[in-house]
Amino acid sequence: MWKGDSAEVDRLIKKGVDPNAKDGEGCTPLHYAAPIGSVPIIESLVEIGVDVNIRSEENRTPLLLAVAEGHIAAFEKLIERGADPNSQEEGGWVPLHHAAADGRVPVVEALCRAGADLNVRDIESRTPLHFAVQQG
Repeated sequence: MWKGDSAEVDRLIKKGVDPNAKDGEGCTPLHYAAPIGSVPIIESLVEIGVDVNIRSEENRTPLLLAVAEGHIAAFEKLIERGADPNSQEEGGWVPLHHAAADGRVPVVEALCRAGADLNVRDIESRTPLHFAVQQG
């Protein structure tokens, strides 16, 4: 899966492998596809009905993982399929916190277009703006 082999994923799905199966951290195959930016695998999984807002044990969604790694195409595909741009993980961070903290301006802009809440606060009452200022 880490190779991003969409043909292998499709083959396994056709053989009956559960695409919603979670690992020990509560991650599904979609959680693995998003941070490597594998749009073909994301498409295959959402086509068969995998929940784009499914959460890991740490409350992380595939969208948050795609944003944290800066994969705009994966992010856009997940948003197109109904992913919530305001989903909070443990600690209260939303995808916009990650994008701002990493200085990923194109991702911040894409999140704003997708309806991200600019004023959401984490558990320490910090907004994404706090992190954007730190980045300069």
